[in-house]
Amino acid sequence: MKEDAQRLESRANKVHIESQFEFFWIRILIDGAIAGLLLYIFTMMRSPFFPVPYQILMVLSLLLMIVFFRSVDVYQDNQDAVAFFLKLLRAWVSIVLALVALGFLTKTSSIFSRQILVTWALASFSGQFISNMALVWVAARFSASSVVKENAILVGAGELGAGIASRINASRWISSQIVGALEDDPDIIANWKMEQVPVLGRIVDLESVIAENDIKCVYITLPLAATALVEGLYLKLLPMNVDIKWVPDFSGLTLVNPNIKEIGGLAVFSLSETPLVGSRRIAKVIFDWVLAAMALVALSPLMLATALAIKIRMPGPVFFRQIRHGWNGKEFAVWKFRSMVVPKEGENEFKQATRDDTRITPLGRFLRKTSIDELPQLFNVITGEMSLVGPRPHPVALNDYFDRKIEAYLARHKIKPGITGLAQISGLRGETETVEKMRKRVECDLEYINNWSLALDIKILIKTVFVIFSKEAY
Repeated sequence: MKEDAQRLESRANKVHIESQFEFFWIRILIDGAIAGLLLYIFTMMRSPFFPVPYQILMVLSLLLMIVFFRSVDVYQDNQDAVAFFLKLLRAWVSIVLALVALGFLTKTSSIFSRQILVTWALASFSGQFISNMALVWVAARFSASSVVKENAILVGAGELGAGIASRINASRWISSQIVGALEDDPDIIANWKMEQVPVLGRIVDLESVIAENDIKCVYITLPLAATALVEGLYLKLLPMNVDIKWVPDFSGLTLVNPNIKEIGGLAVFSLSETPLVGSRRIAKVIFDWVLAAMALVALSPLMLATALAIKIRMPGPVFFRQIRHGWNGKEFAVWKFRSMVVPKEGENEFKQATRDDTRITPLGRFLRKTSIDELPQLFNVITGEMSLVGPRPHPVALNDYFDRKIEAYLARHKIKPGITGLAQISGLRGETETVEKMRKRVECDLEYINNWSLALDIKILIKTVFVIFSKEAY
């Protein structure tokens, strides 16, 4: 039961309501205006005109703000000043690093005054923090005086109902206040722990409970199997002048980045889709490309030395290429330094590497132990076939096998495959000789997709460094 509640909590955190986007754009325009105005002021203090490179920087910084502010979720509701400060700081550090990297790659960093840029970045961060705190204070004062809480009730007292009640009652923006619940199942009633939201009766008591408690809104949180009951309740509630809201219980399904959108005036429940849409997709592409390019430059001596060592010590080609499934199941050729002997004729059938695999050469074992064999996949990242972080791409034969064994296995392709991933830093690196091992890896992959952010990517990359030499590598 506790695990179900945690899954529902995580799932609820990933629900994106389209109307929240308007609030994001209002705040990003205000913050963009602050950053743009400050850049203009600091530049004009040292120059009689506003140079074209600084005009380009103004536009580029606004685009980067849109990307990183959304990826870090700077404008998350119900967060305190410390949490907002840290998120805003993380976003601005990412923006500055991206600008530095772009300046380095385009060889334009010398055009700009370091004093202006440092002063501008610090002032923009400070100005945005102060303006947002003022906006939140004004909004809180306004909501406290203008939002009148109306009594609401739950029909369905399961884990989903508890999650809905806790969120509604904790929000200062929602006009409803859950005052009770109705439930028929004795076991569910026995497990109900919310003292502030008591179970007031059975579902048949709906009309009397509404009248006795001045209920203005009813939240129906019944499972999908109770669709007929929901329809009956809807028709019963229509003449009672109450708002009726249905929150379907999808707890029996394996969801991939679930969200709710409005399309042409219709509510659309997305049960499975990629998290990489809009600015989030742009953010990950920029993050991957910049870091991969920098890594290729920094690691090129090591990669050249590795290629030379393979050519001298191991007969056959330097690189190993294999067709694997990528984003949305599209096939691509993954690049690796070759770590095994060239298969003999007739031995091309796929076989996953094992810990004591005799096909692995002494040099190859070192390359696999240190993950140096994975470095050519940086080219896959540059070409857009892979990401730095994501579910590891499995050979086609392995996918075909486990797709028949594990539910929602192929849902891991809802995001780009990565050189490293959440599964790899969670002790699930290496051979997956059992279905249970692969199931745990898939669970990690889906958890990554459901909770993706650039901050999570950075965390995984840092942790990857510490697991490279783990005993699970071979």
